[in-house]
Amino acid sequence: MFGLAFALRLLFWAATPDRAWPGSAWYDGDARGWITWAGALRDGAEYEQGLPFRPPGAAYLIVWLAGGEPRDAIGRLKVAWCALGALAAALFAESARRGFGAGVGLAVGLACAGSTGLMILSTSLNNETPYLVLVAATLVTWGEVRDGRGGWRLGVWGALHGLACLVRVEHVLVFAGMLALAAARWRSTTTGRGVIARLFVVAGASAVTLAPWHVFAWEAIRRFNDEPRPLDVVARAKRAQTERALAGASWSDGARTEVGAMPAAVRDTVGFFVAATALTRGIGTIEPGLPAAILDEAFGYVPRPLPAHPFVSLYGPLNFHLGNHALASGGFDRSPLDRPPRLAGGAERFPRMMLVGLPPPELALTYPPHLRAVADGYRLGFAWIRADPGDFARLATRKLAIAWSGAALGLGGYDLPLGFEGVRRSVDLAVPEGSPPTAWRLAAAVLALVGLGVGLANRRTPLAPWLAYGGTKVVVTIAFFGYARQGASVVPVLALLGALAVAPLVRRVGGRARVVPIAVVASVLLVVAEAGDGSAHRR
Repeated sequence: MFGLAFALRLLFWAATPDRAWPGSAWYDGDARGWITWAGALRDGAEYEQGLPFRPPGAAYLIVWLAGGEPRDAIGRLKVAWCALGALAAALFAESARRGFGAGVGLAVGLACAGSTGLMILSTSLNNETPYLVLVAATLVTWGEVRDGRGGWRLGVWGALHGLACLVRVEHVLVFAGMLALAAARWRSTTTGRGVIARLFVVAGASAVTLAPWHVFAWEAIRRFNDEPRPLDVVARAKRAQTERALAGASWSDGARTEVGAMPAAVRDTVGFFVAATALTRGIGTIEPGLPAAILDEAFGYVPRPLPAHPFVSLYGPLNFHLGNHALASGGFDRSPLDRPPRLAGGAERFPRMMLVGLPPPELALTYPPHLRAVADGYRLGFAWIRADPGDFARLATRKLAIAWSGAALGLGGYDLPLGFEGVRRSVDLAVPEGSPPTAWRLAAAVLALVGLGVGLANRRTPLAPWLAYGGTKVVVTIAFFGYARQGASVVPVLALLGALAVAPLVRRVGGRARVVPIAVVASVLLVVAEAGDGSAHRR
């Protein structure tokens, strides 16, 4: 299965003129960001203001695989991503075989090997593909973990989950769900002390895996909150020049203490803005309360420190806010970051020169509304949801529809039977649109529901951990963004449900004796189709 999936991905990648890009025409996503971050890690440079905005797994993997400057190793990295995608397909097939039988495992493997969505994910540098490998590995080892066989297996399983969280932070939900399922099984096979011991092994192995990154990440946040950023010679000169220009505004001790309670990295920027505003209004002495009043009038927010101990990354609150607001479209949307500053009472009450270029085109935590989105994003998002629950329900439906468009893609580089002409949303993969794709998605949904019914009817099969993975993707989609790429990452679950749906019919018409030859023919046809010159049809 690995060989088939690897061959299909290599042929798909080789047939396209974008093979030297970090991303691809179908899915660019954050590929350039991962390459840039990997280069910064290699050079010991700062990336994204030195803060842990994203989980680091993909960037470190690129550094390790590149063996040098990442930008010079795109070809090698993409071959590696093809191999990772093929490994994920093989592991999902093996997990399905162990839990549901050889026929179901074969069907899952073929579906994952030839899935258009998974092939796209395998030919663009992203964190979904290595994440799928880790998820599949946790499912392969599920049987031993469920039965509590061997402490070292439990430790490996916990470490795999820890690594998965370092690639996709929301995996902590999958981990919690699978661990709860395992603990429920352990309660029926061992003593309470035995359950606690097993939980300790799994949680301990996961914590050991996660600890080094958290030491680094939390220290970076502490520096942002507590230590002024070091300045080079030019920056120090500009700071001194600004201080001289604002010398007409004197600060009371109470006002200095007020600004001193804000994050250290923003104090200079905030202090200069407050002083310049005070001078614009003819105020010579800045008294306590005035800094907060000016900042609230200008930006609607008084800066406060970032959360000191986030789990893995900082981007959860930010993404929740960006995904849930009045103008949200269901996909990625940074429009809240592009809103003009509040400027209560009119722009003439504030220093004109300090308003130029606001809002910044990129995320800048020295700009109070951007800092607010990162520090208070969950509160902002939930405030809108409480105020407009009906709009949120419609938005959630839209998010799920976008995700399903990625889950229900076709087969091969041609996206059979749909064809590959469609729309690529921001940082997402391309999906076809129109009546035929909609009908295909509805049919896929019906098949998945039938398979779900078949699977739930047979309680002896290990369907629950697969559903824990797929179910958390639904939760994450509703909570944050509707991504077709998120949908593509649940193709293995849909492949399993589809295989379960048709398994009774296959048994009636001849079972493995007929299925294996059909599978061999299907594999050959997929490879032959990819080996053809399809590039003209894929543009």
